[in-house]
This record gives sequence, C-alpha cells and structure tokens, in this order.
Amino acid sequence: MRISLVISCQTEPQNAQSVVASYVSQSRPLDEIIFVSSPHSTHIESLLKSFPKISIVQAPKRLHSTDQLHMVGLKSVTGEVCIVTDAHSPLSLDFVKQIEARFQSEKKHEQIRFLQNKEMNYLTLCDH
Repeated sequence: MRISLVISCQTEPQNAQSVVASYVSQSRPLDEIIFVSSPHSTHIESLLKSFPKISIVQAPKRLHSTDQLHMVGLKSVTGEVCIVTDAHSPLSLDFVKQIEARFQSEKKHEQIRFLQNKEMNYLTLCDH
C-alpha cells in the first residue's frame, strides 16, 4: 500500500524544523511527500529542499485557502492512501503506521475520513 502526504502552507510555522522532522521520521515511512508552496512559504520551502524525498509543487499565486492549496497537491498524488495536513501540524511518530493498519483492517475502502486530533487537524482520506 502506497501512502502519500500532502502538506500545504499559507503562513510560516514557527516550529518548521520539528514539523518537517515529524514527516520524514515516521515509524512507517511515507512513500511520497508533496509540499504545496505558496508565496508565504519561502522559509519552510528552503528547509524542505534539503530532503530529497519531498516534492515541492508551486501553487498559482491566486490560490490562498488551505483547501485550494490541498487540491493542487492532490493532483500530484500517486499513493493509494493520502494524508492531507498543513505545515503547522506535526505528525505523531506512529501516525502513518496507524493509518495503514486502519486501511488494512477495513473491508471496503470507498472513502474513510477521520480526525485523529482536533487541535492538530489531521484529515485522512482514501477514494477507490
């Protein structure tokens, strides 16, 4: 099962280093990480360039909402499962492993959505 992560960034997170580390240090590594760059994400974008596993997609300047930025990233996804978040939300160490286990235990994968933590605003979905 290929698992992709789409990250959007409207404003620079103050904890960018630790947030990025949470994406690349998962106990079950992500198969694909796509960062959707906006005009306000220059600092974190330069940080992400040091990680060859992270693809950076430029969003058109007219797009400003998180949903619009996510849609740009979703067009590039190749994974069967996609996790969508923003650059302010670190992932817990076993988050991807938990997602994979959830999908493997489900008999039908038409669409699964759930919020792990309202404060961290994780949205996970799959559309088969």
